[in-house]
Amino acid sequence: MSDNFELILPAPSATMESLTGFGYSLKTAIADLVDNSITAMAKNIWITCHWDGHDSYIAIVDDGIGMSYQELVEAMRPGGKNPLDARGESDLGRFSLGLKTASWSQCRRLTVASSVKEGGDRNFLTWDLDYVCKHNEWRAIKDANIENILLQLKVPEIGTTVLWENLTAPLYKEVVSSSYGKNEFNNAIEEVQTYLGMIFHRFLSGVAHSNKNKGPINIYVNSTLTKPWNPFEVSKKIASQITPLEGIQYLGRSLNIKGYVLPHKDKLTETEYKEGGGPNGWLAQQGFYIYRSERLLVAGDWLGLGRPRPWAKEEQYRLARVSIEIPNSLDKEWELDVKKSKATPPPQIKNKLTDLAEKVREDAKKAFVYRGKYGSRPAGPLAVTQPAWEQTTRNGVIVYRINRNHPLVMGTRKKLGALSVDFDAALRVLEESVPVQKIWLDTAESDQNHAIPYEDLDGELISDIQQTYKFLLNSMSRQSAIDLLRVTEPFNRYQDIIETAIDKL
Repeated sequence: MSDNFELILPAPSATMESLTGFGYSLKTAIADLVDNSITAMAKNIWITCHWDGHDSYIAIVDDGIGMSYQELVEAMRPGGKNPLDARGESDLGRFSLGLKTASWSQCRRLTVASSVKEGGDRNFLTWDLDYVCKHNEWRAIKDANIENILLQLKVPEIGTTVLWENLTAPLYKEVVSSSYGKNEFNNAIEEVQTYLGMIFHRFLSGVAHSNKNKGPINIYVNSTLTKPWNPFEVSKKIASQITPLEGIQYLGRSLNIKGYVLPHKDKLTETEYKEGGGPNGWLAQQGFYIYRSERLLVAGDWLGLGRPRPWAKEEQYRLARVSIEIPNSLDKEWELDVKKSKATPPPQIKNKLTDLAEKVREDAKKAFVYRGKYGSRPAGPLAVTQPAWEQTTRNGVIVYRINRNHPLVMGTRKKLGALSVDFDAALRVLEESVPVQKIWLDTAESDQNHAIPYEDLDGELISDIQQTYKFLLNSMSRQSAIDLLRVTEPFNRYQDIIETAIDKL
């Protein structure tokens, strides 16, 4: 092999400016830095977002193992570790770019201070993009002057502090010049805290087995402890339906998959329903949840899967959520991006994932549609042979009809005789004006529960049972009439009232 070559190094200023455009949001940028703190075995992570106009700053402080000066140099080196190199199973890193690219997406001055022992010297390095561009050299500043800020933050003697100054993301440019800038800044910070509660919920709850520090990790945002949000547990009293754990073998590694059908909102309290929707709401949070080393990467996405076309996020599947556990050794195969917010399943397992998700989606649809139409029901299956409404088609479209064989409807028609023509006309008007879209939207979007049939209408319930029973007696025995009432909507909900109502006749 010839040694005749041209050594072409990247231009520092152009390269660094390019690395600011990876598309991080504030929440994904901060989450990337929290990854580093967790990998460094931090028990506590403090995120301080200080508003002071153009002098605003954001700091991420942890009490992890810290870094020596040489370790700090490597941490500050863009791409200091090959993403193809093997990592420890609990290592949340990927490209060795996150600290830099996440930070530069939000600021032009990044300082890292770290110490490894109590009473020891604190190591400092700063990347100042304007300074690099001025000299067009990869110059990291050693004499960072941030001691006053460190005193304000009360950083621990052992651990690492990441400081963002000269904030530059569009949010900061906009809010600095606005009269309500501080409120906008604070709103963005609240969104960050909600997002961290979702992404790191297993670590916050102390159930992450990959956490080297046993027990929960505490993440504070402006002194407020972050609450975990578990996408699969929306109520302490009402459990989700869970499919058996499925394992897919891929390249010698096992991918664990589990499906969940969440409780319908009429089973939840108002607070549980609101919190169960997560950061983005029930509709957006349906789909797959991909975990890597127990850190959530993707929070609700159908990953382009589906038959015969990719699935969209639809109301009838809002209760469907599926978890997938992947090891960090398969990052390349899952096309994990730098921000660790996007992953794509390998083609070889897409059919299997689709099969598993179809079952969860179908169960979720049944739970959503049934409860949305009929409200709460008693425990156990409800037998029904005489529904009040029927679904059919006309000219290729769905229509809903009142069941003419329903005992009360049929008995009323017979009793009316010649006037049954008028009765049928009235039924047709009701059928042709069913507000299907309104019912659907109310069921999907309203925080209010829908009334159970005959709820708080005890007198009317007994009266209607008795009237229907009288019609049935014209053509069958007492016991047959009672048996038919037990499978006739909506009386089938009130098995213990049927005979009581009849005995009162």
